[in-house]
Amino acid sequence: MTNLTGRVRQGFLEGSNVDSMTQIARMIEVQRAYEMGQSFAETENERLRSAVRTIIK
Repeated sequence: MTNLTGRVRQGFLEGSNVDSMTQIARMIEVQRAYEMGQSFAETENERLRSAVRTIIK
């Protein structure tokens, strides 16, 4: 069995394979898409409520 424990050393940067700026930009894109979907759902909900009110009268 191989020992996979790492070492923590002071003064060294993490060798992460994540591009933080790309991930932040992607997170913003996803947030905007979510907000657009939510807005569409709210608009559609109001349209359907209006249609039901019209039918009931």
